[in-house]
Amino acid sequence: MPRVSVIIPCFNQAHFLQDCIASLQAQTYSHWEAIIVNDGSTDDTRDVASKLLEKEPRLHYVEQKNCGLSGARNAGLAKSCGEFIQFLDADDLILPNKLDSQITLFDDRSDVAVIYSDFAFFNDSDTTVWMNSPAHFKAKYGASDILRSLLSGNFIVVHSALTRRIDIEKLGGFDLSLGACEDYDLWLRLVSLGKKFAFCDGIHALYRQHAGGMASNRPRQIQHTISVLERVPNYLSLNKEEIDIWNQYLAALHLNLISESHACPPDDRPRVSVCIPTFNGSRHIKECLDSVVSQSMTDIEIIIVDDQSTDATWEFLQEYSALHSDSHLRLFRNEMNKGLVANWNRCIELARGEWIKFVFQDDWIEPECLEAMLDASTLSCSIIACQRNFAFEEGVSESTQQDFLNIPTLSTLFPGAAMISAEAYSKAVIDNLAVNFVGEPTAVMFHRSVFEKSGFFNPRLIQICDFEFWTRIAVHTGIAFVPRPLATFRLHGGSTTAKNAKHGYGIELDVVSMLHDFVFLPIYAPLRQIAMNRNPPFDLTQELGKRTRGTRWLAIDAANRLGNPSLLPEWATFLQSYPALLPFVDEQPCEQPSFFKKIRRILGEHFLWRVK
Repeated sequence: MPRVSVIIPCFNQAHFLQDCIASLQAQTYSHWEAIIVNDGSTDDTRDVASKLLEKEPRLHYVEQKNCGLSGARNAGLAKSCGEFIQFLDADDLILPNKLDSQITLFDDRSDVAVIYSDFAFFNDSDTTVWMNSPAHFKAKYGASDILRSLLSGNFIVVHSALTRRIDIEKLGGFDLSLGACEDYDLWLRLVSLGKKFAFCDGIHALYRQHAGGMASNRPRQIQHTISVLERVPNYLSLNKEEIDIWNQYLAALHLNLISESHACPPDDRPRVSVCIPTFNGSRHIKECLDSVVSQSMTDIEIIIVDDQSTDATWEFLQEYSALHSDSHLRLFRNEMNKGLVANWNRCIELARGEWIKFVFQDDWIEPECLEAMLDASTLSCSIIACQRNFAFEEGVSESTQQDFLNIPTLSTLFPGAAMISAEAYSKAVIDNLAVNFVGEPTAVMFHRSVFEKSGFFNPRLIQICDFEFWTRIAVHTGIAFVPRPLATFRLHGGSTTAKNAKHGYGIELDVVSMLHDFVFLPIYAPLRQIAMNRNPPFDLTQELGKRTRGTRWLAIDAANRLGNPSLLPEWATFLQSYPALLPFVDEQPCEQPSFFKKIRRILGEHFLWRVK
């Protein structure tokens, strides 16, 4: 039985496959097998692989519909039998003594899960000319603290590593939800299990640089790196120094993504980017777009990002764009469905404007909306809101309509105010916990500078993601307000708000998630200070504990009394993502107040997901 299984995913790279296999056949270590996984290729991968299999008995072949790199590697893993796993993409190469050197090290180091080496780049047309790996990679090789090294960026190229099969299987293989950077995610998850890494000196892998390679799409690589990093707090408890490293890298990635997505000199930057995320919105999208192209202000760009709509939305957008070619309209479509909040963030990444203004596909804005909101801007304030109207369609119950009409607003909380201070805003948040008194994104505009300080929308939230983002900004700067109805928010049976309302438990989880951030995130320090300075003080930690226990009991009650156990796994998954909440549900009530303070002091600011 071979000790090493080599997994070779191949998608339309038949022209590289022979060189890849030749680098395997040149190995000084011969006890290997290789599984070629044809991941739905439309070129001649099958024919090329068939000819190679005729000449090399150590080769095996698997064919499947396209599942991406993660799915292809997992498929190969399932068919393999080796003690050690070598991942080798079809367009890359390994040098002759690679397997031999790393197996020798493994025989001496039974405590190690991954052994990696240095690598070199080579040009697509000439395998004899190498370029060294980046200096900041080399500086990390052999680092004693592998976690800190990984938190500031992946430096382990997947085919430079050899990994124990048993450790990969414990993690369930690669994460299928990731379209790139799945190796980075695997290394971090292995670290979370306490697995050790070792460095094998020397260059043992060659990384091909070519136009069709995944690394050539820099914005896409950055997006997926951000996705990997944002998951880290779900499975790793970081100390203060580790959080600082993680935070700095995540902040740099967000800024790099904005820069890479659209290199735009300041002089060429439009005053406002109007962002319109779409998904299955064909019913109302024309009214929305017409309201935007009819704005009295002309120094704008219109960013439309479709999230893989399955109705006629995309076709309509293409037609509309062609008819309005003079409207500075930029149309994009995601490669795969990202989901609501991730698509909002994608819009921001593509926007070039000094100010960002969302208008949702079901909503519309008045012709003077952008101009009036910009007139209300101040040097010290980076977020502006306006009064909004509601448009209730047939089928929305009277009780639901009344619920929306009864929501406190900036107009009712601050009558006549054009500027609400950070302190006044924070007090309103405490008095109206989890109530969006600012309004939906269609009623808000914010300056692009907020991303560096406040990050992006929180993708963990499903309903109050907008209010949490407004609050993250406004507790520092306050918020300007235009007390005129310049935007209209439409509510109908198919709207996201209506759909979310049917899943009340998800909204309850949102509230706990936001309170968690209020208690633990550094960016909410002003809010915590104002809460404690009240008379009597308002203890956000105690409120978090109460809401956490209540949300847990909703799931238990649904299972025990209503015979509906479906909320229990949802609660369990949520709790795994927020380990700081565990003490709130494990301790006896009489011990909670002092215990909460202790936990807060110990955990401090350890559970972050975004930049400071």
